[in-house]
This record gives sequence, structure tokens and C-alpha cells, in this order.
Amino acid sequence: MDLPSSIAKEIDALAKQGNEAMDREDYESAFNLFNSAWSIIPDPYDSFSESTWILVAIADVFFFTKKWEKMTTPLEAAISCPNGLGNPFIHLRLGQAYLELRQLEKAKDELGRALMGGGKEVFESDDSKYFEFISQHMSPPIGESAW
Repeated sequence: MDLPSSIAKEIDALAKQGNEAMDREDYESAFNLFNSAWSIIPDPYDSFSESTWILVAIADVFFFTKKWEKMTTPLEAAISCPNGLGNPFIHLRLGQAYLELRQLEKAKDELGRALMGGGKEVFESDDSKYFEFISQHMSPPIGESAW
């Protein structure tokens, strides 16, 4: 389903400003901008692709500010949005949150989904501890000696 063009344009503008704030590491402003974008998405929110990436952007603010307990709600909601389930980056972030929260079984599941869907590359921009954790719990593909 597509958003009305006026709402889509407003969301795009807010998201652009939010991304610029993230680049400046102004996480409070980024959160406020992404949250403003989220607030104008109509119900049912899980019908719009914009919902997926706005929820992930909100979770990213929490990732960079180490607010692990706040990350799970927007990421779990993003999974039910278009292109959410199976998205390696969403599963990566969710797995990272669970690992930081010491919910190890959930961390294994989500980081495993990220690895299977995106390969080792999806882990390369973040602390190596996340890849090290999942590589200790998953065997490389058959015929491969390592991930």
C-alpha cells in the first residue's frame, strides 16, 4: 500500500533531517525527527514500507546510545512491516539488542537469521563481538571451513 504523496514527502524530509542528525551524532534530534515521521504514518502502520525503515531508524538511535532495552520494540514491530521479516539488518540489530540484554537464545536466533540472510558482511560495520558470538554457535555452510 502506498502513502498519500503529501505524507510520503513529509516523512522523507523528516527522515533526511534525522539521518543528517545521526551523521552529526545528535541522537536526541535524530530521535525526535524519526519519531515525528513515525507519528504521521496512518493505521494500519504495518501496511507501509515507510514504517519499516522509520522503525529501524528509531532503533538505530537506541543502538548508538546503548539503550538496548528500548531497541526491541521498534525492531519487533518492523518485522511485521513490508520487507521486515528476513531483512538481515533488522535481525542483526534485534540480535545485538538481545545479546546486550543477555537474552542469549533470542540473540542466537536473530543473529543467526542475520548471518544466514546477509552473510558475514552484515556484521562488518559493528563491533566484532556480535559476529564472534554467532560464529561460536553456528557452523559454516557445508563445504566451507569458516564463515
